[in-house]
Amino acid sequence: MTSPVAPDAAPSVPEFPALGDSSFNSKAYTWGTWLPTLVTWITNVVADAYQNALSAFESATASAASAAASDASALVSIGSSNFKGDWAALTGALNKPASVAHAGRTWLLLDNLADVTAAVPGVSASWRAFDALLPVIPVTTAYAELVSGKEYSVLYTGGQVTLKMPPPGIGGAVVIDIANKRYDTVLLHNGGLFMDEVALDDYMLVDPDRYAARHNGVSWRGLA
Repeated sequence: MTSPVAPDAAPSVPEFPALGDSSFNSKAYTWGTWLPTLVTWITNVVADAYQNALSAFESATASAASAAASDASALVSIGSSNFKGDWAALTGALNKPASVAHAGRTWLLLDNLADVTAAVPGVSASWRAFDALLPVIPVTTAYAELVSGKEYSVLYTGGQVTLKMPPPGIGGAVVIDIANKRYDTVLLHNGGLFMDEVALDDYMLVDPDRYAARHNGVSWRGLA
């Protein structure tokens, strides 16, 4: 990001002689030869002004992006803490905040529903997939600790990547995107049970794909 700069101090202006001044010629010469100094100062001030304007624009853009990401994370956090399980198992009314699992994805409820069975996630506009809201965080190192409610794009190409999963708990959700043409192992570590296994273990992601993992209170699902 461009850094702001302090403008140069204004140069001292030599005296411009009045007509009839006994030193008119020497003073006029001094003033005339000083003009390039003024031009240089103006040029520098204009450059500083542009750099500061660019810095302000970049800061405003970054702040707007950060605010949008914060809003999205807040929505995801609220929805995650109100996870209702599989949509297909629900009946009757359902009010927000709420999230459900359906078709291998986790969905955030945007509207209060009088009949949840009439609003199919992925079809009804009353649902928004979590992975459409999550801020994407690049993984460019061999180890990273994941936070629930975020999406991670694995870009590291130096070998195996170990991703420490968020603490297990109902409604936890994380999206892991393994870049195309990457076939080395991505190891999911220390995040509780995976795919209803009966013992704590790590889980291997081998193929490039986009994995939307959610925790149903027992284990992380959506990784197969």
